[in-house]
This record gives sequence, C-alpha cells and structure tokens, in this order.
Amino acid sequence: MIHFSYEDLPYEVHCIIMSYIDLDDISEVASVCRLWHEAVGSTSAWIMRLIHRNIYAEDDILQILDTSEKLKQYYQFCIKNNFLKNPNMDDGCQPTIVDPSPPNHREWNLESGDWKVEKHVGADAYPAEAGVGLLNAVTSYRDCERHQDINFAMIFPAYKSLLENGFQIKVLWHVWIAPRFDCASKYRALLNMSSREYELVSVNLEAGVRWEKHSDEIIVNSSDVLKGKLKYTEIGCDRQFWAGHYGVKILNPTIRCKFIPSPS
Repeated sequence: MIHFSYEDLPYEVHCIIMSYIDLDDISEVASVCRLWHEAVGSTSAWIMRLIHRNIYAEDDILQILDTSEKLKQYYQFCIKNNFLKNPNMDDGCQPTIVDPSPPNHREWNLESGDWKVEKHVGADAYPAEAGVGLLNAVTSYRDCERHQDINFAMIFPAYKSLLENGFQIKVLWHVWIAPRFDCASKYRALLNMSSREYELVSVNLEAGVRWEKHSDEIIVNSSDVLKGKLKYTEIGCDRQFWAGHYGVKILNPTIRCKFIPSPS
C-alpha cells in the first residue's frame, strides 16, 4: 500500500493550491502549520493570485514588486472595490443649517449645504445593478458640496516605485443619481490631483423619478499622483424650490484604481 501525505507534494504545488485561498482566510490558513504559512504568503502564491484575477503581472512590474509584502499590497490595491469610505453616509446624517465650518461626517468632509440620508423602497427602489442597501445621500435647495481624500501612500506604499518606473494609474469611477419626481436638480463630480482638475460629470436632471448611472475612466498624470492625495468632490442641489431636500439623490459613488504600463 502506498502512503501519501499532503506534505509530500512539491513546494510549487503547495503554492498553486494556496493561491486560491481567499484574502480573508489567509491568516487562518497560515496558522495551521509552517508549510502552509510559507506557501500561502509566498511570492509565487501572490503572483498566481494576480493572474487569477486578471491583474497586470508581467515581468516589468514583478521586477519592481520584488517581495511578497509588496505583491500583497499591490493585490489589495487592485481588488479594492471602492476607495471611497462610507459612500452613502449610511450611518445617518442629520441635516444642518449651512455653517462656515461644518463638521466632518466620518470620512466625508461636508463643505457646504444641507445634507441628509434617505431610504427608498417601492417605486423609488434602487436598481439591482447598484448592488447596495436602501440608503442614499440627498442634497437640498442650497449648493451642497462634500469631498473625500484618497491617500495612495497609506494604501499601497510601493505605488511611487511603479510610477517612477513607467506605470500609470487609471481611475475607474461610477455613481447612481436621480432627481425627485417633482423637482429638477443638478449634479457635478470632480477629481483633483495636485493642481490638476478632472471633471467626471456635470449634468442637469429634469424632474421625474429615475436612477441613472454615470461612469468614466481617467488616466491621471503620474507627476500629479506623486505630489499628493486624490480628492473626490460631489456638488448638487435642486433647480426649482427654495426650501427642503429636493436636490439630487446620490447613490453609491465608487472609485477603483489599477496600474497600467505607460505607452511606449
């Protein structure tokens, strides 16, 4: 009788198997034994995870990301579903009178206006594609502005090495917005990086309940990314009434990023 043990497999095979372990389960798997600890966090396993997710993993980038920790950070950066935190302010937001120094609302900086959070069901139900719960931010008759900063250095410390070696960051953005059934409104979304401003959308919405998706892809200037944070700003209000929260409804603004080689 042939006795076979899992430990008899070649180390390369262990790495292949471990590359299918979900990110949330890596710590638990690594605690089982020394072999699993080494294989699940190995450079080979991280490279194969990148390949499984169709993330760019050619030799030019692997030469820069030359440790398992850098590969892990790169993987986490590329699979992040949304760089915006608390996108729908779903812990609640009490409307306040415009203040010269409005308080921060967790991750959002409420620059101006009268914000609140709504819940919609029935005829106003959110589109299934939005893939979120039952809350959205809503603006008022005042010009409402909020922004959030994204600090790449905090998320992926090695990002500068990629930019300095011929890679670029592509920003992928989308949001769902809707007017009220009886009030026209307007909405604008911007990205600011260093001294450069990218307008994602500027739209006037006519009255009538409907959710519509807006999206864009932008390759940001590498020198701008190296200088500072990415700032995401949303501005909205209604265009008819002079009281109440009749402005644009904003659902699930999302920013994702990925690295791409610069054109040769």
